[in-house]
Amino acid sequence: MVIIISSLLGLFLLLAIVLIVLTIRLVNNLRRVTQKAENIVSSAESVSELFRKSSVPLSFLRFANGVANVVSHKDGQKEK
Repeated sequence: MVIIISSLLGLFLLLAIVLIVLTIRLVNNLRRVTQKAENIVSSAESVSELFRKSSVPLSFLRFANGVANVVSHKDGQKEK
C-alpha cells in the first residue's frame, strides 16, 4: 500500500513539475508577445504624430498652391 501511495505521489510530483515548466514557458511567450505589441503601438503613435505634425505645413502648401493657381488663371484670362 505504501509503495502505491509513494508511486502516485511521485507521479503527481512529476506532473506538477511538467505543468510548472509549461506555465513558465507560456508566461515567457506572452511576455514577448506583449512587448512586441507595445513596440508596434509605439511605432504607430510615432507615425501618427509625424502625420499630425506634417499635416499643417501640407495644408498651408495646398492653400498657397490654390491661391497661385487662381492668380495664374486670372492673369491668363486678362491677357486674352
